[in-house]
This record gives sequence, C-alpha cells and structure tokens, in this order.
Amino acid sequence: MLLLDLSNTTRTLSLDLADIGIASATVKNLWTGDVQANVTSFSKQVDAHGSLPLRLSNIQPKHTPKPNVTWIEAESGSVSNGATSQNCSGCSNIGKVGFLEAGKGSLTLSGIRALNETQDVLFDYINCEIGYAFAGIGPNARSAGISVNGGGVQNVSFPLTGKNMHLRTRGCSCI
Repeated sequence: MLLLDLSNTTRTLSLDLADIGIASATVKNLWTGDVQANVTSFSKQVDAHGSLPLRLSNIQPKHTPKPNVTWIEAESGSVSNGATSQNCSGCSNIGKVGFLEAGKGSLTLSGIRALNETQDVLFDYINCEIGYAFAGIGPNARSAGISVNGGGVQNVSFPLTGKNMHLRTRGCSCI
C-alpha cells in the first residue's frame, strides 16, 4: 500500500484500516523497516510530495453485516432544468439520467423512506470523462448538488470511483 502526499507542505498521512475493510494487521514501513503488530490505524509525518509505502500482513478482515439496500433508478424520478432521461442499453433498467450539474439540471426522487434519522445514501453513476485530468482538460469528476427534504444544497463531486454520503433523509431531492 502506498500513501502519497500531493501537497506542498509537510504533513501527517494517516490510514484507518477499517476504511479498507481490515480490523487489524501487521504494518511494516518499507522506508524505515519498522514493524508494528495488531495495528488498527497508522500515521506518519512525511515531507511535501512525500510517500509512505506500507506492507500489510497478518490481515484480520473487518466483519460487517451487509446492508439492506433498496435500489431506486434515477429514471423513475422527475427531471427539470435541462436534465434528461435517456435510453441506455447497458444500464440496469435500460435508462439513465444525464445533464445533472450543480446549479443546473435537476432530478427529484420522491417517496424515499429511511429507518433511521441518519441514513447512508449510495450513488451509482456513469462518468465518461476518463483521462481528462491526465490530458490537462479538466477533472475526472462530475459535480452535483444534493438537497434532502428541502434542506440546504450540499455540493459534491463524483469521481471515477463513486461516492457514498451520509444524509438526513425521509425523502431526497437531488438538485
């Protein structure tokens, strides 16, 4: 595993093993040779643009129950402000919603109910801008504004790898 500091300042890089599905592991710092057993998190100060290569062994997986997930297709919502529903033969329900941008196109999903006051809302999406950041054209991300129950808009960026959000929800309006 390699942790990188992309900033121009010295700072501490940290890894919480639970974030990558590991309860504990033995961690070896490949720069120094230092070994720590039964680690649940690891932090080390590095110089600007520094790196921290780590070898993980004796990995104990984190056991978490699978969540009960209800899938709601975007095309079941209503679109406005330039957003469009489009056919998509490779999509799960042969449709997708496009042209959703922060402050522009909007999608409203209604009738969503949560069991808890705070609920994880997971977004699966298609981002067709692979390689733009490497070519200097722009970021490999799409932005959107998310509003729950008429609350304030939270601007988020959806990178190539996906996005999970904790939202207070009993209905979701994605702007």
